[in-house]
Amino acid sequence: CMEFTTVLNLLGLHRVEHLLFKCRPELVGKIENVEMKHEKCIKCGRPNVFKWYFTFISDDKQDSYCVSEICSNCMKGKYSKEITQELENRKKQLILNKWYRIDEDDACGFKNYETYNKITKNALDTAMKYTKTIINEQTKNLLIMGSTGTGKTHLAKTIAKTAKSKGIKTAYIESVDLFGLIKQTFGNDTNYQRFYEEFKSFDVMVIDDVGLETNKQADISWHVNEWTKLVNARKGKSTVYTTNFDDITLPEVVGKRASSRMYEKSDFIDLFTDDYRKKKLRQEGDGNV
Repeated sequence: CMEFTTVLNLLGLHRVEHLLFKCRPELVGKIENVEMKHEKCIKCGRPNVFKWYFTFISDDKQDSYCVSEICSNCMKGKYSKEITQELENRKKQLILNKWYRIDEDDACGFKNYETYNKITKNALDTAMKYTKTIINEQTKNLLIMGSTGTGKTHLAKTIAKTAKSKGIKTAYIESVDLFGLIKQTFGNDTNYQRFYEEFKSFDVMVIDDVGLETNKQADISWHVNEWTKLVNARKGKSTVYTTNFDDITLPEVVGKRASSRMYEKSDFIDLFTDDYRKKKLRQEGDGNV
């Protein structure tokens, strides 16, 4: 064989055997008539793969061995694709970690949401119906307004967790952290643009405690302007907002345009009722009397 002769001339029989034994040390002293030949790569079809042929001394049985049936050129391309995919997966995970801020051991669920009066019972029913809507890939917003301690965050987290478990690209973030991300882009237009690209990319976005991000009178104008951009950016996507503010005070915090658009194509949950935690403490106190 011309190809074998060429390889043998270049390497020599001892070198051919040495290479094989480095890969298969258990064959030392057990084989003879070792040959090395070119074989076709199973991907590109070119004769770029080396394969050893040999005979077992004990029974004259012939066998062969090939490190890989894919040549080095194709292997490089394969690894390049795998590396690219791995980098892409890591990038997606970093983005998810930035936007989905619910601990893995978070216990919030529909089953353990405390319904202690008609208002909270209606809230649970509405949240469950809304979740079914977005799971069925229908676009709709949800505005949860209510007093502190009535379970707004519990319902918001449950909606986000359920949507994510169904394979829906979901984000959950508190408004304070949301505006913290915006502030990190100050002075960098590219990062600011990337922020909005990521913000718009989620099929379901849950923003908790809207209004708590504004704690300085001087920041109100900027926050109102930014809220308008944020709400507009979510057009055509499902967004859940929770807030302690009511119909009158919310527009003062996020602006009339933003608050008006939060109401568009939205379901509503009214949780202006007794603080469950205070109610429970009172009940426990009465029981200890």
